[in-house]
Amino acid sequence: MREHLERAVQLASESGLPAVKCEALARLALEASRLGVELGDDDLLQLAERSAGEAAGLAAELPGHPPWAAQAEAALAQVELARGRTEEAAVHARAAMASLESGMHEDRNLDVVVPVANALMASGAPEWEAMQAYLQLTLAMIAQRTMDEGVRVRWFRGPLGQEMTRLAGPIDYASNVADGNGHPSGDGAEDRDAQLLRSLVQGKTNGEIAEEIGIDEQAVTRRLGELFARIGASSRAEATALAFRQRVL
Repeated sequence: MREHLERAVQLASESGLPAVKCEALARLALEASRLGVELGDDDLLQLAERSAGEAAGLAAELPGHPPWAAQAEAALAQVELARGRTEEAAVHARAAMASLESGMHEDRNLDVVVPVANALMASGAPEWEAMQAYLQLTLAMIAQRTMDEGVRVRWFRGPLGQEMTRLAGPIDYASNVADGNGHPSGDGAEDRDAQLLRSLVQGKTNGEIAEEIGIDEQAVTRRLGELFARIGASSRAEATALAFRQRVL
């Protein structure tokens, strides 16, 4: 990782294109901080700190609102957290979220959100409660909209899905489920959908879900389609997700 990303930074520097260099530095900072934490490697943490500082300086001079400043701040949050400086980590976490907010990015930017969430949780920051709710809604949207079972299961059982699930905690989604007209679904559908959603986020296959709730696998697939139909862009769930985004970012 280090060899390839440092080479990317070198090539970007030689090209004389500051935006390309900023992007490469921000990615190097993020990956070095993640692996530095995972491996307990202080050399990687120092590399992340240097790269993030340089990326942040370049980003401040660039036009537009690319996510590289947010990535640099997220990397610094991970470095400070690894060194036990939770308050400093929270400062960088807030800066990362403020950068995303100013850019009004539509992407979820999970590479920024996850380290920021870790820093806010560890520091006990007042923003943590809203961040956790945002994580829960983000996981809900991912689970509901990934109709390919294999892709969904691999993602939730993968490192990023597991980390987000750990940070989000138990998901209570019943209050956000609405019918196609934006009204509460009623007749116990909320509880059934919430149960289905929790199983999805746990990385279970359709077959495992079917066995768990006592219906056949085709019925699970059908219910997933019905659930997706109820949470379209005009539904209350999407509106709630947007509200949380405005509140958290």
